[in-house]
Amino acid sequence: MNRREILLTSGGFFAALGASSTAKSADPAVVESAKAVIRDHELKAQGGKLDEIVSNISEEIVLFAPGAELVQGIESFRAFYQSFLEMGEWKFQHDYSGHDVQGEAVIVYGVARGTLTAPDTEPAPFANNFLLVLRPENGRFKIWRGAFAPNA
Repeated sequence: MNRREILLTSGGFFAALGASSTAKSADPAVVESAKAVIRDHELKAQGGKLDEIVSNISEEIVLFAPGAELVQGIESFRAFYQSFLEMGEWKFQHDYSGHDVQGEAVIVYGVARGTLTAPDTEPAPFANNFLLVLRPENGRFKIWRGAFAPNA
C-alpha cells in the first residue's frame, strides 16, 4: 500500500466512524462495554484458540501492525493471528491513555504491554502504542480497526 492509498483508506476510515466529525460525549457505560471486549480478547489470546479470538473481531477488520502486511478482512486476520500465535506464548494487557466516541464507534488508545515467550527462551517484554476502533455489530461491540506501533 502506497502513501496515497493509506491516506485514502484513512479518510474513508474516519468518514465511516459517523456522520458527524464532532466527538460525542463519551457515555462511561458505552466506553466500558467496548473495553470489556478488549479484556475478553486479551484472555482469549492468552488461551491461544483462534476461533475464540476471532469472535471479538469484525468481519471488516483492518489492522496495521509493525512488520506485517496490511490485514484486511477476517480471513486475513485469521492468517495474521495464526502466525502471531505460532511465535510463542503471549501475555499482554492494554493500558489506556484515552478514548473518544464518534457516532456509534468507540476509539481507545494507549500502550499494549506484555511478554512473548518463544519456545526454549525467556519471556521477552514488549510495549506497542495502539489505537483500536470498536463498533456495534449484531448488538455487541467488535474490534473493527486497529493500528499498533513500537513504543520508542
